[in-house]
Amino acid sequence: MRIGIDARVTGYRKGGIGQYGRLLAQAFASINTSDHFTIFQSWKHRQQITSGKNISTSYLLTPPHHRWEQRLLPLELSVHNIDLLHTIDFIPPFHRRFDSVITIHDLAFMRMPHIMTAESLRYYGQVGEAAKNTDGIIADSEATKRDIVDLLGVPDRSVNRVYPGLDNAFMLLDREQVKRFCRNKGVPPSFMFWAGTIEPRKNLDVLLDALPLLREKLPSEKRTLVVAGEPGWLSDRTLSKLSSLERSGDAIYLGAVPNNDLLHLYNAAWAFIFTSLYEGFGLPPLEAMACGAPVISSNAPAMEEVLGDAPLYFNPADPHSLAERIMALAENESLAQDMSKKGLKQAARYTWEKAARETLEVYHKVHAESHRRVKA
Repeated sequence: MRIGIDARVTGYRKGGIGQYGRLLAQAFASINTSDHFTIFQSWKHRQQITSGKNISTSYLLTPPHHRWEQRLLPLELSVHNIDLLHTIDFIPPFHRRFDSVITIHDLAFMRMPHIMTAESLRYYGQVGEAAKNTDGIIADSEATKRDIVDLLGVPDRSVNRVYPGLDNAFMLLDREQVKRFCRNKGVPPSFMFWAGTIEPRKNLDVLLDALPLLREKLPSEKRTLVVAGEPGWLSDRTLSKLSSLERSGDAIYLGAVPNNDLLHLYNAAWAFIFTSLYEGFGLPPLEAMACGAPVISSNAPAMEEVLGDAPLYFNPADPHSLAERIMALAENESLAQDMSKKGLKQAARYTWEKAARETLEVYHKVHAESHRRVKA
């Protein structure tokens, strides 16, 4: 089978959907299959995201999310001989001569449209048409699958739940190595850690509001919050609040950090705080777990499904709820050790090899069903 992967977005996003596309493509290169994969990347970002005997790369001019994408992309793809195209960023080409599978990572823009920009709503607002137009849908979790069925009216049988994998670069490190990193980076040897894009859905504000509640309660060696991540949309208010906490000595903002720094920061953290209002899967807390960090997570959709009983959960709308969980963890070393062990075990469940094999099963199922419809 000749399979195309629309991975143009990988040139524009390092995390989230971009990371999903890179690691899935790399996993396809490592599994034994007779299928051939064409990875479609943006011509502006010509570094191949993967290679292998069953992998070829082609560069497309059409930018992702462009207003003329539905006219230009089908023309570019028409010269490629593929049986199926996997669109990793929700919206497939609506006019095509091949089968289509799309991944819908979450429907946050339908649940909470007020936290999206007009441009994002314009693009992702096509998801209803996309769900009806495509031949198969992949959801990152059962929670997202339920949303697709409930909000888009898609039959349950048409949605395939495939959990993404976890980058195996995230692991436990030698403690002395981690301490050296912290000294060189200018951060304390232990801290609370938050990582992600700073935007309303990620809800960093609830943690920033919880910090003053803890100032007189937490021991000094556990009081600092380290934040890593680039600003996203509608982030000005959050960044202003973060700057105020930096001036008071309660927080350190590192901005966007490379993966190797992220690995060390997860290992150094005495707690990783995940505050998101809504997630389809949620990779950062799993990455933290794989590095041994105890996780305190919001009870957003999909989190209990994905993270199991390893974290402490809190109401993401309530800073007091979060402050209570932070204090409970800070005061109980045996609880922290137990959470760390559970987290390591939970994170090990998610591999990209498994995700790639299950995704490949979806491709073959969709292609076989398409052939049966044609013959009928």
